[in-house]
Amino acid sequence: MSAHILVVDDDEPNLEVLVEMLALEHYVVSTATHGFEALAKIAAEKPHLVLLDVMMPELDGFEVCQRIKADPTMGDIPVIMVTALTDVDDLVRGFEAGADDFVTKPFNFDALMARVGSQLRRKRNYDHIRAQAMVDPLTGAFNRWYFGAHAPRLAARCHAARNPVAVLMLDVDDLKSINDTHGHTAGDRVLKQVVGRVTSALRPSDLVARMGGDEFAVVMPETDLDEAQQIADRLRRRIGDTPAEGVAVTVSIGAAASRPEEEKLEATLQRADTAVYEAKRAGGNRVAADESVSELPDVAYRLIGHLRRHLFFISVHSPSGDTDVDALIASTLGVPPLSYTSNDADAQTLLPPGSAWSTAADGAIVCVRSSDGMIVGYGTIADSDGNVISVPSPLARCYSAVEARRFIVWEERHGRSARG
Repeated sequence: MSAHILVVDDDEPNLEVLVEMLALEHYVVSTATHGFEALAKIAAEKPHLVLLDVMMPELDGFEVCQRIKADPTMGDIPVIMVTALTDVDDLVRGFEAGADDFVTKPFNFDALMARVGSQLRRKRNYDHIRAQAMVDPLTGAFNRWYFGAHAPRLAARCHAARNPVAVLMLDVDDLKSINDTHGHTAGDRVLKQVVGRVTSALRPSDLVARMGGDEFAVVMPETDLDEAQQIADRLRRRIGDTPAEGVAVTVSIGAAASRPEEEKLEATLQRADTAVYEAKRAGGNRVAADESVSELPDVAYRLIGHLRRHLFFISVHSPSGDTDVDALIASTLGVPPLSYTSNDADAQTLLPPGSAWSTAADGAIVCVRSSDGMIVGYGTIADSDGNVISVPSPLARCYSAVEARRFIVWEERHGRSARG
C-alpha cells in the first residue's frame, strides 16, 4: 500500500508543486493550507509523513510541529519542514520543535524524494518495532505493557460516559501438566489456540492481553456483570469443547464489572483476579463472578444492556438496517415496530421523555436531558484504541437513545440522579 503524505502549505503554487512531485512516486497525498486544518487532518487521517511549511499565518510550522510531537496519538509521525530559510538559528528552532528533517525551496526532486523515502523507512521500522513491543510474540495477544498503557484509558472513557466496563481474568487449567505430558511445544500451541478462540469470539473493542504464563485478561467496555458472565461461560465452553492441537484443555475464568463509584480499572481487575482463584479452587473449568458487587441489574436494565450490545455488534460488523434488531428495540423498549436502524425519522422517535436531540462538539449525536442539560446518551461508538467507528445516523440515534434509557433505569435503581 502506498504511503500517505500530508502536505501543509498556505502558498497554492508550492502546494501544487509538492503534490505533483509526490504523485509521480505514487504516494497518496492530502493537503492542508493552514496549521489548524493540518492538526485536524493529522488526527483524522493519521498520515505516514507530514511535509510542513514553516512560514504560515496564525499558527506557523514550528508551533504545528510542537503540537504534533506533544500529542501521543500522532507524535510518532515524521515531520519534514519545508522552508526557504537558511539561517542556522531557524534550523535549530525547527529541530527543537521536533522536526525530523528539512527541505529547502526551491525544491530539488531527487533530494526531496530521498528525504521522504528515508523518513518513511524510518517510520516503517519504528512501527514494526512498536508493534512487536505491544504484542506477546507467542500468542499474538497484547502484552502486559500494552494492557497497562491502554486498558485504564479504555475504562476511563467508559466511566466518563457512565458506561460499565467488565474484566475477565482467564487462567488455563493445569498448563504445567500439559507441558510435562506433551512437551512445552505442545503447551505453546495450546496457548495460541486459546487466544485464537477467545479473540474470535469477542468484539473489536474488547482488549485481550497476556498477563503472565497461563493467565490472560479481557477488558470489555459497555458490558455489565450479567453480560460478562454469559460471555465468560461461552468462552469456557468454546475452549473446552474441542481439544487444542489434540490436547484436552480447560480454563477457569473470573468475572467482575465496574461500579458507578469506581474511577480506576485496578479495583475491577483485582476483583476479577480474586474470582478466578475462586474458580480454580473450586476445581477449575468454571466461571466465578465477583460476589461483592451490589445487587445484579434488574430485568429492564439487563434487557436494555442486551439490546445495546446488539446495536454495537451491527454498527461494527454490518452498519446498516437490521429488522431483527428493529424487532428487539420494539419489544425491549415497548415501542411500535418501525424501521429504527435504517430510518432516521423512526430512530428520532426513540428519544426518551424529557430529553432532546443535540450534536456534541465532536459531531456525535447525543441525547440531552432538558431539566439540567446533561448528556445522557452518546451516539459515538469506539474500538479498544478509542478510534471512533463511523455509523449511519439512524444507528447512531438508536445507540444514543438506548444508552440514555439505560442511564435512566440506572438512576431509578439507585434512587438518585447523577447530580444527587
